[in-house]
Amino acid sequence: MAARGASLPSPKRAEPARLLRCSSVKYGEYSPSSRLASGPAAPISARSDLHHGLLAALALSLLLLGGRARAEDKLVRQVGDSEVDWATGTISARAGAAADMRMPTADIARPGAERRARAAAVAKLRAALVTLRPGGKLSEKELQAALGRAHPAGVDYQSNGGVLLTMSLAFGDIVPPKETPAPKKSPDAGVEPTRKAPEQALAVASMPFELAPRVAAGDKEAALSWAVYRTGAPPAGVDAISVKRDQAGRLVLPKAEAKALQKLAGAPVVIYLQKAPK
Repeated sequence: MAARGASLPSPKRAEPARLLRCSSVKYGEYSPSSRLASGPAAPISARSDLHHGLLAALALSLLLLGGRARAEDKLVRQVGDSEVDWATGTISARAGAAADMRMPTADIARPGAERRARAAAVAKLRAALVTLRPGGKLSEKELQAALGRAHPAGVDYQSNGGVLLTMSLAFGDIVPPKETPAPKKSPDAGVEPTRKAPEQALAVASMPFELAPRVAAGDKEAALSWAVYRTGAPPAGVDAISVKRDQAGRLVLPKAEAKALQKLAGAPVVIYLQKAPK
C-alpha cells in the first residue's frame, strides 16, 4: 500500500514502466505474458548464424579492400577483379563463400563453401587471362589447362563454415615451355608449378605491361613466353639488350643483336624499365 500522504501513480505514468519491463531481455525470454507483448524471441542459433554471417561479410570486404590497396604499388595492377604483380609474375584472385546454413554443422558445410569460393576465384582468373592475352592467343584447351595449374595462395576458414581464399597463377604456368615434362601431382592433389626462371633480359625506356610482348629484328618477329618487370637500370652483371618500342608495339632489337631473336622466341624474359607505366 502507498504511504500515507503519498499519491498513487497515475495509470499514464505507470504504463511505460510496465511496457519497458515486458520488453526487456529477461522478461522477453522467460515471461509468458511478455512474449505476447513483445513477440517470440529469436532462436539462439538464428541469432548466432546472423552474427557469424555479418562477421564473414565484413572479413571478405576487408580482404578485397586490402587487395585493392596493393594495386597502388608500382608494379601491381588490377585487371578486372584480379590482381597482377608484374614483378613476381603472378595473377591472384580473391573470393569468398558463405556456409550453407542447411548443413547440420560448420565442418560439414565448409567443403562446399570452399568449392564455391575456389570456383569464383578461378572465374576471375579466367577473365584476367582473356584480357591479358588479347586476340585469342590462348585456345580454350590452353586456357583450361592454365586454370588447372592455379593453386591456393591463402585460405581462411571461418568458424561458421564460410571460406575466404586466394587463388594464384604464375605467368610461367600459363603456357609452360614445350620441353617441360608433364607436371607432377603434389600430395594435396594440386599441380606442381612448371615455371622456369628467366635467363634473358631486355631494357627499354618505357612500355605498357604485357604478358607476352613481341620482339622484332629486321623483318622477323617472335613472341616471348612471358615477361616480368623491374624499374631502373639493370644491375651489374646483368647483360640486358637495349631495345626500342615501335609504333606496332614490338620491342625492336638493334642490328648488332639480331641473332638474339632466336633465343628470345618463346623464352621468359626480365624487362628493365626506366619509367614504369601509370
